[in-house]
Amino acid sequence: MTTRERRLSVFLLAFIALAGSGFFGYQFVVSPLRARSAEIARVQDEIEQRDARIARIRKRKPDLDRWKKLSLPADAADGTKPPEPAVVRPGTEPVARADLAQREYEDQLNKMLRASGFAAGDITIIPKKPDAKNVPQLANKKPIFTRLLFTVQLKGDLASLVDWMTRYYKVRLLHQVRNLSVTVPIGGANRGATPTDLDITMTIEALVLDTAEQRKTLLPDKPVDVPPLLARKDEQYAMIAGKNVFFGPPQVERRDTGPSFDVSPFVRLNGITSGPNGLEATLWDGYHNRDYKISPKSIGGYRVEVLFTLGGRKRTDSDRGGSTLSVRDADGSTADEWSIVRIDPREVILRDDEGYYALHIGQSLADIKALSKDEVAARGIKPDAAKEAPKKSAQDEP
Repeated sequence: MTTRERRLSVFLLAFIALAGSGFFGYQFVVSPLRARSAEIARVQDEIEQRDARIARIRKRKPDLDRWKKLSLPADAADGTKPPEPAVVRPGTEPVARADLAQREYEDQLNKMLRASGFAAGDITIIPKKPDAKNVPQLANKKPIFTRLLFTVQLKGDLASLVDWMTRYYKVRLLHQVRNLSVTVPIGGANRGATPTDLDITMTIEALVLDTAEQRKTLLPDKPVDVPPLLARKDEQYAMIAGKNVFFGPPQVERRDTGPSFDVSPFVRLNGITSGPNGLEATLWDGYHNRDYKISPKSIGGYRVEVLFTLGGRKRTDSDRGGSTLSVRDADGSTADEWSIVRIDPREVILRDDEGYYALHIGQSLADIKALSKDEVAARGIKPDAAKEAPKKSAQDEP
């Protein structure tokens, strides 16, 4: 072997030794260190995420405290100490304890529906079995809440439904309307329904938390400080009933009869809306083809305008209107006249020499209801609110 060959052999052996050392060093030292560093970074990121989640949960703890109070109650109906929750074993179903909550909530629904104008015979509330199975569970398989479902079937007008929805969303509980169906009944007139009746079906859900307050009443003793759900004033919601999408203006047929013909069935209250100075009411006189618009004046009292259509334009009937609601007979003479006492979201309160009357949305003047003294007092009307008799056809100042 020559000197040159020996030198090449030494260099080759040295290169092989160096490459082998580098390979073993990367494989058994560098690579495990990198893997461990990546694992440490992953664990640190997981810890940070858990810490952030814990911080968010702690930040929401005041919400949980409010939810406990907004939950339907979990107390016993007789006021005794409620039984301890059953121990949940693997393979068994939790037992829902919501008798008090279900009973009290159903009673509350019924009261609100009656107060909104639905007749008792037109209200059907069907409670379903409390559901604690198909809900989220804690680590010990205990359900976080019990779900109460109610199917509500109603028959009534749109104004009553709007009024009930307004009342419903003022009740601060953990509940919601899951489904709502409103349809016009087929052949309603044949089964005794009024022309503005609707068939209403809804599904309502309410919750009883596992940590709910053990109280004897449905609502908490002290009001819970939570943001309001309704974004508008009550009278603005009345505009929904005033713009009824299910029934347009009543279609009536004009008949030429003698001067004694009663036109009151043709004059109907078809809307109550919100105006610059408060609620405004509109009536349609189908016999004379006239619109009545009753609006509050900024200085107090009410203004009645009578409008008709000519040449595609609304025009004011200067011979009619004023500060009272005056209805003409078939021959054009004044048949009835009322003072306007008040306009409410669902009705107009009128007065004549004999007493007070309530005209409901969708009703004609033939259906006007005389109010008793107790009904007048219940509406907060003082007996001397409109003491003077109506003045005949007085032209009112704008």
